[in-house]
Parts: sequence; C-alpha cells; structure tokens
Amino acid sequence: MNFGILDLIRGLIDAGYYVHLNIDESVIPQSPKYKKGPYYHPIFIYGYNNLTGKFKISGYFNHHKYEFIEADYALIEKGYELAKADKNSLWINRLQLYKVNPSANYIFDIECVVEGLREYCLSIPSDRKIRHFENPDPDAKFGLQTYDCMEEHIETIATYNYPIDLRPFHIIWEHKKVMVSRLNYMMHDELNLKEFINQYSELEKETNSIKDTALKFKITEDMRLLNNLSKSLKKIHTREKYILEELISTLEKNNQKLIINQEEKIK
Repeated sequence: MNFGILDLIRGLIDAGYYVHLNIDESVIPQSPKYKKGPYYHPIFIYGYNNLTGKFKISGYFNHHKYEFIEADYALIEKGYELAKADKNSLWINRLQLYKVNPSANYIFDIECVVEGLREYCLSIPSDRKIRHFENPDPDAKFGLQTYDCMEEHIETIATYNYPIDLRPFHIIWEHKKVMVSRLNYMMHDELNLKEFINQYSELEKETNSIKDTALKFKITEDMRLLNNLSKSLKKIHTREKYILEELISTLEKNNQKLIINQEEKIK
C-alpha cells in the first residue's frame, strides 16, 4: 500500500494538527498565478472531506486577498510534487505543523508588551536577542523604520519601473488590526484605553485604504497612485509614532494595575 502526501496530510489533521505546506500554487484555479507557474507559495490546510475529495485550505488567492477555499486532493498533490521537484530551493520542501495545546497556561506579561512597543517605536532591532545563536542581519530594518523602506520601494518602482510588492502593504494593515485587538484585551475598568483603540482603528482603516491603492496600482500601473501612497505612508508614520509614545507612557504609569487585572483573570 502506497502512503503518499495526501495520506500524510489527512493523518496529521486527524491527529489534531494544522498543516503548513509549500506547493506550486499555479495549479490552484483561485490563485492569482493560476497557469502562470511555477509559483511556489505556502498554503494552510486545516480540514478535509473524503466525500468531495477536497481539502479545506487558506491563503492569498483571488485578488491577493486572504481567503478560505476548498481544493481538490489531486491539485494539492500535483502542486506538492511540482514544488518538491525543484531541488534548487530547499525551503520549498518544508512542511510545518501547528497544534493547539489545551493545557498551556501563559500569564500575560505587560512589561514584555511595553518593551516590544518601545522597540517598535524606536526601531530597535529585535533580532539582537538571538545573537547567542546566529548573527543578526545587518541590513534588516525594524519597527517604524520599515515605513522608510516602503517609501524607498515606491521610489524604486517609480524610477526603475520595478514591480510592486503588495506584502508590506498588507502587513502594515494587519498590524493595525492586531493592535486594536491587543488594546481591547488589555483594557479594563481601571485602565481606559478607548482613546488609543479609536486611534488605531482609524489607522486600520487608513492602512486598509493604502493596501487597496497598492493593489489598484498593480492592476492599472497608474503612476499617480504612487504619489498618493508615499504621502499616505508619511502621514501614518508620523501619527503612529505620536500614538505609540503616548500609549507607552500610559502603560508604564498603569503597569501595576495591569498586572493585578491579569492575575484576577487567571483566578
């Protein structure tokens, strides 16, 4: 009896795992790179249906939006085999597994949160913490400094007709969404973060608009949109820096209140 990638994926899902797999995504009809391969890209597999012969997967599909779709077993197998055949890119053949640990217990660490926010605000390299294990990338940029990198990317596009990379525009939008969730989690009766939640909600809307503008440029190549992107990024960069400085100051003043509130949540 042959035991292939399909059996492995189904077995892992039955065991409670989620599967992160790299495939040649050009075999997936919903992919923006359908029939334009090879296009090696990871997908997230979280379920299957033997009656329909389909996996439940998620990824960046129609119009580069993150979506949840179903894909035929045969297409996933074909995409995997095509990716596996490329011996020049070892990262392609990685398969990563995720599983919820129901017994895990984590005590919320507000000091760690403040440290992370300060690093982000001051663009302090986070990878300095792994210097015991590997040398940090000297060219890597962190925190608010990434806005400068995005503006450099826009200048490169305008000067050299370089293709736009949509990923950073999507990431800054997702970051604002996560910040709203984080602030809602930390807020309680004795710590009112509503003002910051509202401010980050506005940033979320604006970065979503920036993301859509970047996507529109990719489709139309209207150079006027690049100028709009650059102006919007400068504006958000300035506003977020101010919001973060105020947020960090507020959290530091209320550090003890947050610790007590988290201990009460655990009880």
